[in-house]
Amino acid sequence: MKVSNKKAVAFVLSIVLFLTSVAFTPFLSSCMSDNSDDNGKARNTDDSLASDGTGDETKEVLEIPKEDFGGKKFVILTAEPVRYNWSVADMEELTDEPYEKAMYERNLAVEELLSIDISSVAAARGQQTYDQFRTSTMASSYDYDCAFLTTPYSATATGAGLCLSWDYLDYVDLTKSWWNQASIEQLSLGGKTYMVAGEAMLSDKECLWLIYFIKDKIKDLNLENPYELVDNNEWTWDKMMEMATIAIDDLNGDGVMDKSDSWGLVTHMQNYGALWMAAGEKLVTIGKEGIPELTWGTERFVEVFEKVIEIMASTDVVYNEDAFIITTMREGRTLFATEVVAYIKYYRDVEHDFGLLPMPKYEKSQPDYYTYAAIDSDLCVVGLDCPDPYYTSIVLEALACYGKQILLPVYYEQQLTSHFARDEESGRMLDIVFKNRMYDLGVAFNWGGAWSALSSNSANAATLYASLNKSMRKEMERALEKAGVYN
Repeated sequence: MKVSNKKAVAFVLSIVLFLTSVAFTPFLSSCMSDNSDDNGKARNTDDSLASDGTGDETKEVLEIPKEDFGGKKFVILTAEPVRYNWSVADMEELTDEPYEKAMYERNLAVEELLSIDISSVAAARGQQTYDQFRTSTMASSYDYDCAFLTTPYSATATGAGLCLSWDYLDYVDLTKSWWNQASIEQLSLGGKTYMVAGEAMLSDKECLWLIYFIKDKIKDLNLENPYELVDNNEWTWDKMMEMATIAIDDLNGDGVMDKSDSWGLVTHMQNYGALWMAAGEKLVTIGKEGIPELTWGTERFVEVFEKVIEIMASTDVVYNEDAFIITTMREGRTLFATEVVAYIKYYRDVEHDFGLLPMPKYEKSQPDYYTYAAIDSDLCVVGLDCPDPYYTSIVLEALACYGKQILLPVYYEQQLTSHFARDEESGRMLDIVFKNRMYDLGVAFNWGGAWSALSSNSANAATLYASLNKSMRKEMERALEKAGVYN
């Protein structure tokens, strides 16, 4: 966002922000208050309520030093947007899309609050974005103040010792709701945080895994209401497969289920990990003193994984190919489809009604529905070469706070639950999807190649654990050492 653009639209956006404040006045005051404490810290003096878009409300305030940085630049490295992730970090100009407009307004509000100039550099998603971050960090050229990298490349950067521990970012308060607690708790290393999801971005929401279903098929086949199944804790793996089996249809009558037919479930290889995480299982969990521990060699994990293979190997009911998902959903040729939240935009013009569901439970007794944060979900990292953690921490905290106030409500309430979703029930289901995110260090780092090896119908969890656990431990120790956990 250029300063010239700011001046050109300052009057218009002042009106927009004022109108927005009518709906969100209490929280807006917490982000924009001119009050300060005795140390000159910008803060809110009332106990304002802030919603995170999932129905939870907490009393909290933004507390950062009152600063005028005189137009100092703040550059974010991010990936170019793709159909499965809108990873934009800055808008050059206003558009008609509400969430793009909200991104513009959020950045403008932070620019005006701190007198800075926010901009972004976009590279191809994945390796190229990481390579630019790595080159800049190793050369200490300080090209970027922070980077939004996919989960595997955030882990790669952390494991290579390229990322600053967020302990050094004094004015980032990771206890605040505008930072995603699941990412902090589940991706920490030795009690240190290096990669974080939160309201500084939208891309981490775009890549949450869920199930799409076609409502007409539920009605035509006289199947149980999926929403009621979710509400009654009866939405399980077995129930999903029971319904999916009923829904298959050999449309051309050749006796062979192929791409010309109608399927029960279409998915792709990430569904292996999505399923075991939906059961509350992980390859790696955080143990004593924050040190990661291998947990996929347990009796329960092996039991759960056998069921995962049973589902994914049901090739007469389940079609496993990512490119096929959009086709079958748009043509109404599947009952269920697993994908990320971002795909909802590609179904808004289809004639048939569709709905949204969380991943089913492994068993009814499971306390919650759990959501896999897919590997293309972005995380925020800060380079080890960061010359001014004070400045970086203030801007990141403001971006996340204002992201929650300005950006998240538009994205979540206007776009997802109202504009793209077809019914009120889908909005309730999204609340569940967003509530319990699951990150797995074993998937993020792919230590020992275990995650890759387990994403196959021929995989045997017990056998693979016996052969891979030593190499996993060695790679894990190497990553912890390079990250600085043992320093």
